[in-house]
Amino acid sequence: MVNSTDLEYDLLPESVRELADTIGLEAARRLVEAYGGRAFYVPREVTPELEGMLGAEAAQALVDNYYSGSDRLNLPRCLAAIRAVEHRRIVAAFNSGATAGELAREHGCTERWIYRILAARRAELAACQSELF
Repeated sequence: MVNSTDLEYDLLPESVRELADTIGLEAARRLVEAYGGRAFYVPREVTPELEGMLGAEAAQALVDNYYSGSDRLNLPRCLAAIRAVEHRRIVAAFNSGATAGELAREHGCTERWIYRILAARRAELAACQSELF
């Protein structure tokens, strides 16, 4: 599970950034987690299920700002933002002593993919360092 504090706001699709500005990033994350990749029909009034998922204030803000009769809210899956969080966690775990094999098993991928993620991060850091001078 990805926490809203881990998400990179800039990597979220525009529609989800607008949603997050309206109902809050954590509530938007919960909605995307539950309905990402599918249409979500915004109810006319706050339902107990929606309130339980988002909280009373966020649920009311969603209904107030997005209910428009029969329209639906198409929620993207936010794969780029979620992938960035997973890659950041992999790099942190590797830097803390986890092996590529352990990380591959934990994340359901190959060691080669782990090394590619680590190499990409090193390249990002090198580019940032070169901009400083």
